[in-house]
Amino acid sequence: MSKMTTALGAALLLAAAAAAHAQQVRVFSAGKPVALQDELANENRGHPRDERKARRPLSERSDAPAIAAAYTSAFLRCGLDESKYPPAKPITPEETSYFVKDATYIPVPGTAKAILLGEYSRGKAIVDLDKHKILTPQCPAGVRTIFWSYGGERIVFATQHVNKIDFHGASRALWTAKFGREQVLHYLDSTRPDAGFKKVMSLPDEKVLDILVPDKLDYLWVLSQSERMDLRDPKKWFKAASGAPASKMDITLRKVDLQGQVLEQVEIAKSVPSGTAHFVRE
Repeated sequence: MSKMTTALGAALLLAAAAAAHAQQVRVFSAGKPVALQDELANENRGHPRDERKARRPLSERSDAPAIAAAYTSAFLRCGLDESKYPPAKPITPEETSYFVKDATYIPVPGTAKAILLGEYSRGKAIVDLDKHKILTPQCPAGVRTIFWSYGGERIVFATQHVNKIDFHGASRALWTAKFGREQVLHYLDSTRPDAGFKKVMSLPDEKVLDILVPDKLDYLWVLSQSERMDLRDPKKWFKAASGAPASKMDITLRKVDLQGQVLEQVEIAKSVPSGTAHFVRE
């Protein structure tokens, strides 16, 4: 066997090993599954236990109203000029009831903290349950979502900087915000009480779709999309006007260490009409 053949065989084995460690992904457009760049490789990838199954209803906690009040109070504290904000008012019983009814939480093992989740089980913040203090790397309004390990100790925030908040009327309840385009990932290891939020990486022109956080390994699997308008064909202008997707997305899977170095990168799908994607969990 030649040295070239041996080298080629070794390279293929290494490539197969890397693919085997990647995570299985599903992509959807208009609610329908989309074929991936390499379906066979994707089917052979692993899928982890579902960390979301640990969530519990916030309503079971006697301090749920205090948590709701703390979150509502912290939500718009984004380092902007609050003198231009409408006067702050206590959360109403109706707002409290709505928040508590829809929210869930996951206790962080070995700590007096919990991951707070809202509608559609999307992460909102970490709560210090002793002090009812809200912990986020960016004000809660700028938190896009939270991802965490199956054990709950390792937590990643996907955030966007809040540049401006406009209020509509005399209440803080009606507002719109302008966000920076860049999405930033921040990591927190709750097993280290002295450790704060650590910036892992920035995605200047991409949107985070899903993240897998291993329990003990020092890397993340990050699934993201980049989007672009697709109006080169005039026929698509009319389709866009009638509500058809006017943009295409490319979906990328990255294995990233906690210093933001990309260890692996897989192009999952290209030029897919706007949709979504997520990791497959057990």
